[in-house]
Amino acid sequence: MKIFNLKLLHIIEALSKKRKEKVFLVGGIVRDFLLGINNKDIDIVVEGNGIEFAKDLKKLIKADNIRIHEKFKTAVLTINNELKLDIASSRTEYYECPGCLPIVYSSDIKADMYRRDFTINAMAFEIDNQNFGKLIDFYNGYQDLKDKKIRILHNLSFVDDPTRIIRAIRFVSRYNFDLEENTEFLLIDAINKNLLSKISWDRLKQEFKILFSDKNIEKSIEFLDKYNIFKEIHPNIVYNLKIKENIIKLQSHEYLLKNNKVKKWILVLLIISENLKKEELIFVLKKFDFSKKFISKFSYETTKKESILKKLMTSTKNSEIYSTLEGVSIELIILIYIQTNENKIMEKIEKYLYKLSKSKPLITGKDLIELGITPGKEFKKKLDEYFMKQLDLELPTKNKLLKG
Repeated sequence: MKIFNLKLLHIIEALSKKRKEKVFLVGGIVRDFLLGINNKDIDIVVEGNGIEFAKDLKKLIKADNIRIHEKFKTAVLTINNELKLDIASSRTEYYECPGCLPIVYSSDIKADMYRRDFTINAMAFEIDNQNFGKLIDFYNGYQDLKDKKIRILHNLSFVDDPTRIIRAIRFVSRYNFDLEENTEFLLIDAINKNLLSKISWDRLKQEFKILFSDKNIEKSIEFLDKYNIFKEIHPNIVYNLKIKENIIKLQSHEYLLKNNKVKKWILVLLIISENLKKEELIFVLKKFDFSKKFISKFSYETTKKESILKKLMTSTKNSEIYSTLEGVSIELIILIYIQTNENKIMEKIEKYLYKLSKSKPLITGKDLIELGITPGKEFKKKLDEYFMKQLDLELPTKNKLLKG
């Protein structure tokens, strides 16, 4: 199992020796390596000057570019436009208020690990010519990994950064772990004190997007309901059996999202918002920064959903299916597919997505001109008529259409 680029780590090891700075592979990649899961995100911590280390490493590996964040003592290298390497100076943090961004100070690796969210994310592998690959585990993260527990490192963790509430739910759901007892107590206490409302909506929104894009989303949604977190999106969102069934169905049809370039988190958000009134839905879409065009189009389309379903149910021709769905947002089409229990409707949507929507007109404007038809108001109408006929023919050809 290839988890990360060993050659790259040995280059980092050699640079570490040259600069006389200890370097560690940290965080999620360590956690997932120990779980036997692939993880392409590489996070490095340097006991020294992480930014200067990153600059030297960029020259050695000929990285595409480097982004430096002086305030947080970090740098990001991009390699071959796909591999991202985060390099940071080992640091500790101080939070002036709940939800505030931290003030950063230099520290050693132990303090750097202590500032992290959960014990399973507070482990490191040493990258050193004498201790290459040695596991650094000050806070018993490996034991919690074996026990399948999500545990915060200290009692003020959720107070310092309430976004960890959402992250806790994400990790519990992703790995099918349990919240450690005291961690759950403190999480509930932080929610009851409305600490999530203390952080900027922009930060919270990003956590929701990541959560809704993750695995085992059904369990995540149940936790959001259990801990009354839906109110952060909209107080009138109500989790019910229908939402649960649609989330399960979404997970079994994720190929539809990939094939049609639709982000999973968008469909999850639309499913949980299904029972909101039109103005409430618009409010939620605005919160998540959808474009005015999308908000206007989608909110209008939802009022026409029953009409779309009826037309699909009664349609018998390809041209009728096409006319019903063409121009409807792909998000609503997939939403209808997920929510319906009618196999006939699902088959027609699949036909539209994989065949009809990809059809190209055989008859062009040039063909009409050659037939002696002068471009004008009826020109497009005539082209559309030919295309509808084309969709309904079993083996359409230009000659068949023109003779017909």
